[in-house]
Amino acid sequence: NGDKVLLYVGRIESLKGLDLLVHTAAHLETCYPVLVLVVGGDNGKDQEIDRLRRLAQELKVDEKIDFVGRVDQEELPLYYSAADVCVVPSFYESFGLAALESMACGTPVVASRVGGLSTIIQHGRTGYLKSWRCPEAFANSLEMIISSKSLQDCMGLAARRRAEGMGWDQVAAGIARIYESLAEKTD
Repeated sequence: NGDKVLLYVGRIESLKGLDLLVHTAAHLETCYPVLVLVVGGDNGKDQEIDRLRRLAQELKVDEKIDFVGRVDQEELPLYYSAADVCVVPSFYESFGLAALESMACGTPVVASRVGGLSTIIQHGRTGYLKSWRCPEAFANSLEMIISSKSLQDCMGLAARRRAEGMGWDQVAAGIARIYESLAEKTD
């Protein structure tokens, strides 16, 4: 319908930093209507979702945020592909599979610079990594991407290429090269 779609996919818990995403929605200043889709959790039984809904109401952004609930794994590529940007505002991520899945679908990512996310996302190329957990910084990066179709397309293409280089075959070959180089050093 013309809305710019910001997507979060993952568990619904405080460690994932969704309160930052809600605050970021309140700081977005675009000429485009924006919809934040939160995929994950159980809409009927989740205290964290209730807390986030109350926060969204307090910040007057509840009409911009849709808590979708759980989605089958097979349907996730449709969400990633339909999104303009994937947002990963976590306090910690050991790897960041949602970011990589999003990138594989050609969708740029704006994420916290934590854990494995900094090894997946190339700042300024496949998305943006934010060192500061402030909504203004996240909003600024999101606004840059959604206000420029060429930037979004360029980052999306780079994200797709980056994800293609991180498939299991490439990872296994890289690990084999490391083992081979270590074995050569012991000879």
